[in-house]
Formats: sequence, C-alpha cells, structure tokens
Amino acid sequence: MKTNKKAAQVLKQAESFLRKNGIHESYWGEAIIKAEIKGEFSEHHNLMANDWPTCACGKNDPRLMDGDDGPYDSELRELGLDFGLYIDDDDFFAAASCLLFIEKRATTLLQAKYA
Repeated sequence: MKTNKKAAQVLKQAESFLRKNGIHESYWGEAIIKAEIKGEFSEHHNLMANDWPTCACGKNDPRLMDGDDGPYDSELRELGLDFGLYIDDDDFFAAASCLLFIEKRATTLLQAKYA
C-alpha cells in the first residue's frame, strides 16, 4: 500500500508546529502529538481540556487562575474555552496554535505581574 506523502505531511502539521515553537514537550504539546498520531483525543483529554485546573491555561501556571473559576484574564479565558472546543473537535492544528497563544499570553501576564 502506497503512502500518500501529502496526507502524511498534513497528519503531522500539529507536531511540526509544536516542535518549531518549542512547546512539544509540554503536557498539552505531548497530548496533541499523541492524539494526532492516533487520530483523535481520548475522553480523558476531552475532560481535562474542559476543566479549568487541568486545561492548557491551568496547566500553564496556577498563579493565572482564580481557583476553579478559570483565568483572571479575559483573553486567557477565551483562549482556554477555544482550546477545549478544538480538543472536542479533534482539531489538532487549531489546538496546537491555540496552545501557543495561551503560552504567549501567559508569559506576558506573568512577566507583567512578577518581573
């Protein structure tokens, strides 16, 4: 059976993106890569992505969170909600892109507050 090179490249877009941006070894970076290979996210990851303490925002840094009520920052909150939807939809590249935005926003907030 021949492997379609273009299909194989598309299947690894999220992994390539995560590696290029240096977030492939984060908890959610690894989860996205595994799901992309498998073709879907596990039910466990769907639940985690939609629960503030374990979503990409909560896993980033607990100082950004208002307990179980989610992030203090409205932009980070919106990104977290989007992330959960991308995980639910098995949209690997969108989840990877959103993870990068979450990482960048979290870094900006932490630098402003703790620098």
